[in-house]
Amino acid sequence: MQPNPSERDPYYGLTSLQPTLPSAACWDADAYRRDLEAIWYRSWLMVCREADLAEPLAFRSVRIGSQEIVVLRDETGALRAFHNTCRHRGSQLCQESAGRLKARLLTWPYHAWSYSLLGDLVRVPRRACARCATRPAC
Repeated sequence: MQPNPSERDPYYGLTSLQPTLPSAACWDADAYRRDLEAIWYRSWLMVCREADLAEPLAFRSVRIGSQEIVVLRDETGALRAFHNTCRHRGSQLCQESAGRLKARLLTWPYHAWSYSLLGDLVRVPRRACARCATRPAC
C-alpha cells in the first residue's frame, strides 16, 4: 500500500536548475540511502510481467537496494511476494534469479527449514535447535 502523499517526507533534492547531478549522487552512501528510502522503498515496483510467472511454482528473485525479494505463483495461481530470507540464519531461500520450485515449499538448503507458499514456517528438522523455531533468529 502506498503512503498518503501528505504523509511523505518533503523533497530535499535539487531546488534549482543544475547542469548535471552532483557527482556525490553517484557514489555517496548517504545519497544512495536517501534515494532508497524516498523512492525505491516507498513505491510499487515492477519486478516482472505476470506472464513470466505463468506456471504454478514459477518464481523470480530480485534485489531492491538491500532487500532480497522473491515473487512466485503458488499452486492456486495466486501471485505472492516475500523477503528471500530464511529467518534462521538470514540466508537466501532462492539462490537462482528465476526458475520453478521443485516442491510446494521454500526450503533453505543448509538446514532445510521450510516455508509454505503462504510464508508460514512449516518444517524445522529435528537436528535444529528447538528454540530457533520460536525465535526470529538464532
